Amino acid sequence: MKKLINTFFKLFPKNFLSWSELVYVVLALLLFTFLAGYKIGKPGLYYDELLFVNGALGGKIDMFVHSRVGNLPLMLMPYIGALKAWIFYPIFKIFGVTPESIRWPVVAIGTLTLWINYRFIKMTFSRSAALIFLLLAAVEPSTLFHTRLDWGPTVLMMFFRSLLLFFIFVWIKTKKSWVLIVIGIVGLLGIFDKLNFVWFISAAVISLVMVYPKRFISYAKYHWRGSLVLAVLGLMSVIGFFLYTNYNLPLGKELGSLD
Repeated sequence: MKKLINTFFKLFPKNFLSWSELVYVVLALLLFTFLAGYKIGKPGLYYDELLFVNGALGGKIDMFVHSRVGNLPLMLMPYIGALKAWIFYPIFKIFGVTPESIRWPVVAIGTLTLWINYRFIKMTFSRSAALIFLLLAAVEPSTLFHTRLDWGPTVLMMFFRSLLLFFIFVWIKTKKSWVLIVIGIVGLLGIFDKLNFVWFISAAVISLVMVYPKRFISYAKYHWRGSLVLAVLGLMSVIGFFLYTNYNLPLGKELGSLD
């Protein structure tokens, strides 16, 4: 049977599978884009997906602008940064504010996220698992509607989550120091976009330390200077997080009012 299978695949050019996989991936991503963008103006614009618009227009009024640096909106809400507003500033300058200019960019980000997830699953599991996942995810209603309407908002959060997971496993496989820098940048952008991203980072760090302790010990042993710098930066980030939440998000008062 094994010889028969090998003989069958010898009938095709060596790059046939790679080209067929490429076509499959492109078609799946186009399917996701089509379904997420079909009649893009419907339903009407939603409250959550509009909270960044004032900031993207320069924050001319104080609606959904919690803090500024000069005239530049920094935080839209105590736990939501102005990253999406910054991204959409040039888009609105060119195309104006319409359902299409609000939704098509997030559909594009969602498509890119789907591709990153496909690469991640292919790297961590198998090519077959990645291809099956891609088709299922491309037609999954929850992902499609959360992308299209971006309530939460969640599109950038899903993008940074996928990117973080991808580069974490790149580091596991390669142990390259530059990958840790990328992971740090992605993590900071994810937290700036939405503060509760810190939950995902915490879970990822705890899981990695529990599952791959020897890799961390080995890396720290041979890259002790870089590890020390990362540890200091991590400690500073934790302190900064608690100081910020203490003054801007008094969680104790919120939880104290619950029964």
